Formats: sequence, C-alpha cells, structure tokens
Amino acid sequence: MPAIKQKERVYYDTSLQSVYNSVSNVHTNGAFAKGHLTYIFYKLAVSFAKILGHRYTFLSMVHSCLIDAANEFYRKQIAPYEEEKYEENSPVEPF
Repeated sequence: MPAIKQKERVYYDTSLQSVYNSVSNVHTNGAFAKGHLTYIFYKLAVSFAKILGHRYTFLSMVHSCLIDAANEFYRKQIAPYEEEKYEENSPVEPF
C-alpha cells in the first residue's frame, strides 16, 4: 500500500483522531460499530468522488483506495491473528 510521508500525515491525524473518538463514544457492540464505520468510509469515498468528478477513472480510483485499505488491514491485522490461532489450534488435516 502506498503510504504517505510522515510529515503529510499531520494534515489528517487530528481530524481522524476526532472521528475515532466519536465512533468509540457511541460503540456498544460489533454490529453497531460496523454500521458506523461503513458510513464513515462511504461518506469519505463519495465526498472524494464528488471532488474529483463523476468520471469512471476517478470513481474507480476511489474504489481501488478502499480495496487497498481493506487489503492492508487484512495483511497487517487479520493475517497475524490467523497465524497465531493456526499455531495455537494446529492445522486442519484432511481425512
């Protein structure tokens, strides 16, 4: 995933921290949080699409960014957890 430089992250981190604080204040369970996170990601995506213009190239770029972020989340957060559980529970053997 192409990462932005540390000095560029400061433009977003304060606002993102505020969004995180808002979500964590209303979080009561996983299903509830899922809807809130989906809303946030969708709202950002359509807002960027509006700024860039309603052309397939730009819509596709926004879509690709969402997929890239999901892939990065899987690679950094989910895959290590799965490996941990694999080691803990041993592999599934065929019959």
